[in-house]
Amino acid sequence: MKKNLCTILLLFSAIFVFAQNPYKQNLVDLATITFPQKPETSDTLGNNSAYIMDSTAIYSTSTRELDSDRLLQIHSDKLSEFYDGTIRGFLDAAQGKLISKKPFEMDGLKGVEIEFIATANPNLPDLRFARFILVNNTLITVYFMTLSENKQATQTARTQFLNSLTITADKTSLTQGVDNPTAYAIGSIIGTLMAWTVIFGVIAGIILLIRKITTKKKTIDKAQF
Repeated sequence: MKKNLCTILLLFSAIFVFAQNPYKQNLVDLATITFPQKPETSDTLGNNSAYIMDSTAIYSTSTRELDSDRLLQIHSDKLSEFYDGTIRGFLDAAQGKLISKKPFEMDGLKGVEIEFIATANPNLPDLRFARFILVNNTLITVYFMTLSENKQATQTARTQFLNSLTITADKTSLTQGVDNPTAYAIGSIIGTLMAWTVIFGVIAGIILLIRKITTKKKTIDKAQF
């Protein structure tokens, strides 16, 4: 199975020509992040996603504007509960086992980063890293997936990608919401939705790749005939 996965990643690498061509992706006018190359984008289930693959990893982001009627945003003293719920939903969707969790801060906003092993889909890399940060009323997720044996080999690329997230929204009006006693439950729902959005996006990309390869092969065969 891992051999098949590596083959798929190599094919993506060849098609996208994963050269030294960094691309700064806008995240709903709140932040930017630098992909190694221009990513594919999609809007699924209310999530705006971007992703790209190379021979060793999958890079992706997802943003979701939280429904104020259901969420009412979150106060700083409930933010950790919201993140805990988001992580729980993320892990449940991936059948993941948490390895580590640590906080980080950007422009006065608090976020959290996790590392975990996922077992839900053997066709996708098992070692995963994710950063979550709530910016105003939008949850931004940065996601990096690779095989466990590639952890050291991808460390530089992973660190550069995760650390390239930059807040571009007006620094004088940044918020992380108002008090909401149901932060954990809502975080769990949002985390599950965002995890599935990432998985669907990657699978859709693989299907698209196979179709491109098949179409190209048919065109070549006809030309030769």
